[in-house]
Amino acid sequence: MAWVATAVVGSAVVGGLINSDASRRASNQQKDALNAANQTSNDQFNAIQTRDQPLVDARNQSLAKMKQLLGLEPGGAAAADAIKSDPGYQFGLTQGTQSLNNTLAAKGMRNSGAALQAAQRYGQDYAGTKFDQSFNRLASVAQLGQVGATSINNAGQNNASAIGGNLISAGNAGAANSLAQGNIWANTGNQLAGWYANQNTNRGYGTVQPGNYSGTQAPAPVTDIYPG
Repeated sequence: MAWVATAVVGSAVVGGLINSDASRRASNQQKDALNAANQTSNDQFNAIQTRDQPLVDARNQSLAKMKQLLGLEPGGAAAADAIKSDPGYQFGLTQGTQSLNNTLAAKGMRNSGAALQAAQRYGQDYAGTKFDQSFNRLASVAQLGQVGATSINNAGQNNASAIGGNLISAGNAGAANSLAQGNIWANTGNQLAGWYANQNTNRGYGTVQPGNYSGTQAPAPVTDIYPG
């Protein structure tokens, strides 16, 4: 009957649509979860970079000053003058010079040639000491900045690895959905083909003997195989 065929076909198609939609929604949910994971990973990286970037900036500034002090870049004289203009530098130099003068005066050598040489040597040694101290302070800042740079670099690598893995998973989810869609509709087609073949078999078109069926109509039924 026509309504039976319509019901069977409709049921198979509706079933296929339901399964297809379920596969699509599952794939989209997985992709949404992976996108959320990517956003979380990006947020974490950005937080680490924001926290540690000032350390990197301080490192870069310290390295530039260290190069100037070593004469590797222009501005070395200005960098040395900056050390000498530090209030702590002048205070230490003044106090040291006064102490040296007092010691020499106690020995009766205030204005002697030895006193002048001692004062000159003290000034040079003091300048060298302050130079080393300043350089070491810059080096400490640079080392601290390197810690920040390493932290950012590691965070970036972890972020790239996480997002790369999520992108692969998203691609696999899309491929799995495409495969599922093909299987769903192939199964739906097989169901309809099987139902159609079953209907034709039940009507007598399924098994016939050679020569008795031309392919255009069913063979005539046998009414009596044991004539009395």
